[in-house]
Amino acid sequence: MRAAFFSELSGDVDYAMAEYQKALALNPNSVLAHQRLGFLLYNVKHKPAEGLAHTSETLRLDPGNGFAHYDLGMAMRNAGKLDLAAEHLTAAVRLTPTNFNLLYNPAEMHCSLGEVLLANAREKEAGEVLTRAVSLDSKNARAHYFLARAQAAQGLVEQPLQHYSIACSLQPAVDTVPELHYLLSVSLARAGQTQEALRSARKALELAKVRGDTNLVGIIKARMEDYRPKSKSN
Repeated sequence: MRAAFFSELSGDVDYAMAEYQKALALNPNSVLAHQRLGFLLYNVKHKPAEGLAHTSETLRLDPGNGFAHYDLGMAMRNAGKLDLAAEHLTAAVRLTPTNFNLLYNPAEMHCSLGEVLLANAREKEAGEVLTRAVSLDSKNARAHYFLARAQAAQGLVEQPLQHYSIACSLQPAVDTVPELHYLLSVSLARAGQTQEALRSARKALELAKVRGDTNLVGIIKARMEDYRPKSKSN
């Protein structure tokens, strides 16, 4: 099993999978072999049905396996099953030690859960999880970025702007979510900062067009009209 594990770490996936299969031939209840095969088949070999079969078997044998919960949670996210994704990702961050980052990065695990919670309109919970992600890795651009998104959804201004700035300084290409800028524009306008609100709305519009989200483009354009000074009638 050690040979399989270190081969996987070195990038020799085919050899690692062959060794994991040998391990299962000797011990069909090998939790590690099932878990790693589940991950590799789903994520590397793009065989989701086979991969999920091994991941499900891992959790049958070891219900407290945080790595398998994470793998299943990400698969559920990919399938659009956000409630199930949140359930398994929550279990994953609860069960996985935060000092372990050989194959799974704890900050990234928290970040993935935060993104799913945001997609499920659970902004307050997302903010708490993403705050934890930032505390685990202050250089994680994605964690800062989606924490800004969660805070903006709660009507905050200064805090999300700070985390947004950090995220973009770490990784400029992370800035892809129009909703972050739209929500910031709403909060800035509410605070009387009209010009700043317009700038955020313009950025939101740009990103919405890149994403091809025509519905959001229309919403942003209507909001921008509200921000522009109205001419006084005689």
